[in-house]
Amino acid sequence: MKTIFFVRHGESQSNVDGLIAGGEFESPLTENGKKQAKEAGAKLKDKNIELIVSSPMERTRDTAKLIANEIGYDPSKILIDDAFIEVFNGFYSGKSYALRNKHLKEGKLIEGIESSEHVHARVSKGFARLKKLNENRIALISHGATGRMIRAIAENIPHHDFMSHQPIGNTAIYKFTLK
Repeated sequence: MKTIFFVRHGESQSNVDGLIAGGEFESPLTENGKKQAKEAGAKLKDKNIELIVSSPMERTRDTAKLIANEIGYDPSKILIDDAFIEVFNGFYSGKSYALRNKHLKEGKLIEGIESSEHVHARVSKGFARLKKLNENRIALISHGATGRMIRAIAENIPHHDFMSHQPIGNTAIYKFTLK
């Protein structure tokens, strides 16, 4: 049985700018985001983390490194796993939420947004890989939308509308057991 400490990345520039930063859009951490990551690390310091796993995106890798430094974990040993990348938003990556919401309301969403079925499948594959690892206490650094799917799978709740689930704040820590 694995204990997972999911952490959403620290505040990124796209968070501040109100832009959708999907899996195809890099957005660096802000100074506040770096501070948040260090604070998350301080909260994880006594959790006996054996492994840190991160999405391959810059904002998650930087968050993971800052957490690693806080807990005394060698940042070169952070495991990068593509299964935990942010949801792909196609045309909408780098664009405003207002535009996407307008298109959604008008029934004019542009194709290219990653389906809930695909997100579910890739996160499930990532979980299967984590289950095979020797480490039992894992910090998993990922994203807001992907984090909603992670929570849906962990809590065995419907995933088809995972984006309607409760949002996860920057550097919020969600602890769960992976069986």
